[in-house]
Amino acid sequence: MARRSLFVITLAVLAASIVACEPATKPPEVTAYRNGPVTFGPDRGAGAFALASEGDRRVAVWADQEEALYLDRFDGSTLPVDSVPTTLATGTIAAGTSWARPVVVLGGGSTLLKVVQDESEGDFESMVISLRDASGDPVALHGAAAADLRSCPEDQFGLDAFVDIAWNGTTFLWAKACTSTIELFTITPSGAVTRRGTVPTGAARVDLASAGGAFLVTYARGSSAYGWRISADGEPIGDELLMADAGTSGSNPVAAGAGGRYLVAWESQGAHGHEAVARTVQTNGVRGPVTDVNDFDEGQTDIALAGRPNGTWEAAWTDTRDGDEAKDIVGTLVSASGEPADPFGTALAPQPGNQFRASLASGRGGSVVLAWSDDATGATINLTRTIDVHGNANGVTSQPTRAPFSQLCPDAAAGNGQYLVTWQEPRTIGGTNLYARRFGADGSPRGGLITLSSAAADQTCPMAAWNGTNWLVVWTDQRTGNKDVYGALVYGNGAVTPTTGFAISARRSEQQSPAVAWNGTDFVVAWNDLRNGTQDIYAARVTPGRTVRDPNGIAVTTAAGPQQAPSVVSSGGRTLIAWSRPFVRIERRILRTDGTFTGPVVNQAAARGPFVATAASGTRFAVLYEADDAEAGEYAHDQVIDQIDASSGATVSSTPVDRVPENGTSDEGDVAYDGHRFVYSSGVAREGSVASTELGTVTGTTVSSRQVEVVVFGGGRLASLPNGSSLLVSTLTRTLTVG
Repeated sequence: MARRSLFVITLAVLAASIVACEPATKPPEVTAYRNGPVTFGPDRGAGAFALASEGDRRVAVWADQEEALYLDRFDGSTLPVDSVPTTLATGTIAAGTSWARPVVVLGGGSTLLKVVQDESEGDFESMVISLRDASGDPVALHGAAAADLRSCPEDQFGLDAFVDIAWNGTTFLWAKACTSTIELFTITPSGAVTRRGTVPTGAARVDLASAGGAFLVTYARGSSAYGWRISADGEPIGDELLMADAGTSGSNPVAAGAGGRYLVAWESQGAHGHEAVARTVQTNGVRGPVTDVNDFDEGQTDIALAGRPNGTWEAAWTDTRDGDEAKDIVGTLVSASGEPADPFGTALAPQPGNQFRASLASGRGGSVVLAWSDDATGATINLTRTIDVHGNANGVTSQPTRAPFSQLCPDAAAGNGQYLVTWQEPRTIGGTNLYARRFGADGSPRGGLITLSSAAADQTCPMAAWNGTNWLVVWTDQRTGNKDVYGALVYGNGAVTPTTGFAISARRSEQQSPAVAWNGTDFVVAWNDLRNGTQDIYAARVTPGRTVRDPNGIAVTTAAGPQQAPSVVSSGGRTLIAWSRPFVRIERRILRTDGTFTGPVVNQAAARGPFVATAASGTRFAVLYEADDAEAGEYAHDQVIDQIDASSGATVSSTPVDRVPENGTSDEGDVAYDGHRFVYSSGVAREGSVASTELGTVTGTTVSSRQVEVVVFGGGRLASLPNGSSLLVSTLTRTLTVG
């Protein structure tokens, strides 16, 4: 297959059914071009998000970029409990609105959640309230008070009440902030809703915590923070509790229970900005001293708390000590007496970019689950990691939901009457791993997600070739801290061996961007190699049993200047290795099965672009490249397919397949052989038109093509079966949802 683009692209699958070869007097045409039966989802940009946990269970509520709302349930190994996330609401919502931050609580295996739409224009809002049992099935809320959970009596539109939820081991408490009161309801796991007491004070927002079977509701009024104890049955106890000392300010209070008491934290306005302060509160209302959670005197906002069974807490917040434009998640363990273990705080999410909107939930064995939003990639994403009982952030940083990941650098390879589609995914911060999925000749999925490599650090841009029994998938691997070429075998049923991959070329110098083909005896792998101080092309033969016949590599070209993006294809025991001298020319060389060459490096053609793609029939090689045609106009990019006799190595024909007029542009393409003729794809953006993919065939030197409109400019990756079917992995701005 061809060396693919290194541009950032996402993955979609399109099936192109192509009829069998007709007489040369009437070139065959593409008779069908359709979306394959594949489910597409949004990219991993974040919408609304919240996380809750209970023992070994975890749930996440999240919205995608199209504003659909989902519930994800996971077990203690972070494996999904349900085959697909539960859809709570579709993406069709009022114009100018988006989902606000959800409130979700786990209790006794049941899940209770509330999400409201924020309005940015107009006066329409809606609220999603859902109670789910331990099996994930919906439970109807009932009782005379059930209808009152949404609205406040004095509010005109009735759907803008701020709500928080807590669980005390027996029942949920629902606290709703209205204009003059905080209204309280209890909700049982069976869905019975009962109106309880009211707290006689108005608040813009509330926060709930439980300890010892009772509750504490905290809120801000004016410039200070307050709390009120609530009994297990939802009735206020005693009087209002002032959290901040007299003469100090308090805003955005939050609370968490641990060891039969509460920790209440809030933002205090200091001389240089907001500071995180806290105090303990016992269930009888006795308050401990006010303590600075962090000794740095500015920039702590959006505080989150979670309690542990040993009576300690974890505190986390958005910290701007490095300046308003640099946001970090900083936190500390807080002792049972309310003292911070680290007075200056510890960075809990030390990544580039901004980290903000932290939330905490109790985890397994006294750990705490931290979740936050991150914009290091340019799009806001939700991430999570674990904090142990000692307050140390450990483990990988990953995405806490099954929102689809960006699937990059895709490729497709045919074999065994099916296709193997490969790609890379950034499932963890600091590590990109490799995945695959099989598709039938009709484009329908076969089997589930295949993990090609989940080794440490980055593995990128996998490519595959079929030998009649299995595929060899090769990629660039950085598990050692250096760029090496690794591979793994994938059998026709999707099994991978070895699951850790094996080294094909792992010299001290860097090796990267491998391509692979089967020559009838061995796999041939070619790559960029820096052992000589510049980018050369090297190759190695790999047996079906994974033995590397050429451990030091075979020098394909070591000429001066960079040689890049090798493409490899085999026919009749001979392997064509083609590569690009970027924006200069395309070069090639033919390798015999014994590891020797048929001749020197051949200058194939002058080339404008940096890519080359190859395919092979039984007797010919095809080379697709972007020609340098001086007569075609300054901005014209002509894509050409050269056909080469596989025995003699002579060029037989040169056929333009994509002639773009002046002021138009083209993008990388690919070429394959479907048992009858060469099939090609290329990206086209003609002056005054939207980008499209050109899909066509070449029979002899006769070209038949058609334009297929797509969202993003790109030619896609092609693979073909000998029955005339082809699969195009295209560059649409949507990702393939897998597994």
